[in-house]
Amino acid sequence: MSNTLIVTGYDCPIYKQEQHSVVGESSSAPRLLEEFCQQFGDTIEWRGVRSPGSVLPSEAGNSQKGWADASSYKVLDQLKAASAEYRFLLVYQAPEAVFAGVYRATGGDLSKVNIALEAWAQANRSILNFFQCNRETSALVHIFAPQEQALDFSGIYSNLMGGGIARFHEGKGRGFGA
Repeated sequence: MSNTLIVTGYDCPIYKQEQHSVVGESSSAPRLLEEFCQQFGDTIEWRGVRSPGSVLPSEAGNSQKGWADASSYKVLDQLKAASAEYRFLLVYQAPEAVFAGVYRATGGDLSKVNIALEAWAQANRSILNFFQCNRETSALVHIFAPQEQALDFSGIYSNLMGGGIARFHEGKGRGFGA
C-alpha cells in the first residue's frame, strides 16, 4: 500500500489592502496553506479548517495521495497512531509574515496581532515537537519552499512518499506527485 500525505500547519489568511477581516472572524480570504496545497494539483484534497475531533479522516480518494487542512497539527500523534502509512508535510511560515498580514488587516490593532502571534507560536511548537520525534515520517518545510527551492522540495516530497522522483513542473507553478 502506498503512503498517504497529510499536509498541515498554522494557516493565516492572506490579507489584502481592501479586506477588513479581523482575526477570529470567519473570512473567505484565501489562506497561505490552501494556496500551498494548490501546487499539488488534484493529488492533495484541501479540507480547510476543521475541529480537532473531526480531523481523524477517512482515506483520501483513489486519485489522491493525501489531504491538507489547518487542524491536523493539533492531533499529529493520533494520526501517526492511526496508520503507519501516513506521512506528514509540516508547513511553517515566518512570524513576521503573520505580524504584517494581521497588522494590515486590522488597521494596526496590536491586540489582534498578539492573538495571531500566540496562535502561530502554539501551532509551531506542536509542529516542531512532532517533527523532532518523527523525522523518519515527516518533513518540515517553509510555505514558499516549492517556489523558492523547487528541486529540493521535489526530493523531500519524493522521500516522504517513498516513490520515484516527483518533479515540480517548472514554469507551471503546480504539479507534484505524478
